[in-house]
Amino acid sequence: MACAFGHRACRDNLSVLYTRTPRLLEDLALARADGRYPRLFKTLARVQLLEVIDNRTGRAATLITSQLPVPEWYAAIGGLTLADVILDRLLHSAHRIGLAGESMRKRNALAATTA
Repeated sequence: MACAFGHRACRDNLSVLYTRTPRLLEDLALARADGRYPRLFKTLARVQLLEVIDNRTGRAATLITSQLPVPEWYAAIGGLTLADVILDRLLHSAHRIGLAGESMRKRNALAATTA
């Protein structure tokens, strides 16, 4: 799935950096020790898609939040086949919590204008 995201981002001319969690943690620790931490952090921040990959299937939780309902993810991801691959893996054993009602941002903005 991550490869699909990265491949799509590359095709869309976005910068992509792929790394594994242990390698990223090692790089950050070494950079902090030798004074390169600010430079490394800037490099990571400039990348348009940073893929930090780990084998989590069946071992750990992954939390995804979105303002879009799941059926709209297909259009947002782009490409039916790519969306099917991604969503099949994400939603296979997912626990979904759907929220309804007015947005808190909207409610707070209204409260601020009436106060």
